[in-house]
Amino acid sequence: MVTKKSFGLVGGRQISAYTITGERLEVTVINYGATIQSIRFDGKELVLGYDSVDGYVSTNNYFGATIGRVANRISGGSFVLNGREYRLDCNDGENTLHGGFKGFDKRAFYGEDNGEGEVMFTLLSKDGDQGMPANLIMRVVYAVEGNALRITYLADSTGDTFWAPTNHSFFNLSGTNASVSDTLLRINARSYTPIDAHSLPTGEVKDVAGTPFDFRNFKRIGQDVDDGDEQIKLAHGGYDHNFALDGEYAATAMGDGIKMDVYTDMPGLQLYTGNFLNNTKCRGGSYDALTAFCLEPQFFPDAINRQNFVKPLISRGKEYTHYIKYEFFAV
Repeated sequence: MVTKKSFGLVGGRQISAYTITGERLEVTVINYGATIQSIRFDGKELVLGYDSVDGYVSTNNYFGATIGRVANRISGGSFVLNGREYRLDCNDGENTLHGGFKGFDKRAFYGEDNGEGEVMFTLLSKDGDQGMPANLIMRVVYAVEGNALRITYLADSTGDTFWAPTNHSFFNLSGTNASVSDTLLRINARSYTPIDAHSLPTGEVKDVAGTPFDFRNFKRIGQDVDDGDEQIKLAHGGYDHNFALDGEYAATAMGDGIKMDVYTDMPGLQLYTGNFLNNTKCRGGSYDALTAFCLEPQFFPDAINRQNFVKPLISRGKEYTHYIKYEFFAV
């Protein structure tokens, strides 16, 4: 079942909240940023968000937002495609982050109830948007399937361009602003991509064995953040790293009686421990580093500039699709 209500105005345009209700899982999404505003499992709130659209407009936290055209960082705010250099917004020092100053998280999508527990958001990103080539039509479909939230991304373009979406939900399985340091996490990855001082990948793909990035077996998220590892220091005292996934099963997080499994067809997963949250106020209180975590399925950061990373290149005449699935259990 889907219900719809007003969620405020942005530039005179009505923003709506759509609540998809299943037996145990209830998800609210808004057309501003095609954003997950709330995930409630057995009545417990599991993600950070705001109670009106004003919070999403006035901050750059990306809480629950759809990221595009290209998620994560692009070095130098530029790339070369078909022999031509394209310049992008540099909103992260000399680099581009999550689409620039007005990425998809700051856009009002067209929303519609698809029926059968689905909501679809559609956006036209015109040629030159964020500096990117070609017109791109993107659709984001949210569906509650039993105890799972499935997000399907679809895109078609008028020419060669790059497209690498993700969802940027911040999770706290306790339903409070308590630390997530004791949340148990497993990531299905034997390797990760180290970062430099600008949080860009160095280009290496390193084995996780013997490092704080070994989540092949369950361990506490906060277990290794204080061990002095240089990569943790570079990420401002936590994780902000991409893992090279070993299959469509990506990760499992467990805490406070809830287990969450993550699945995707994208090659990477960004673990972010909210390192830049600093007394950040939203629904439910104030949040600091390690009071929420993100598991963002994605293409590797800066893949469009790295020869050894899979490039998220799309071309005219074909519809492209990716998915993310979050499934919840009581344990």
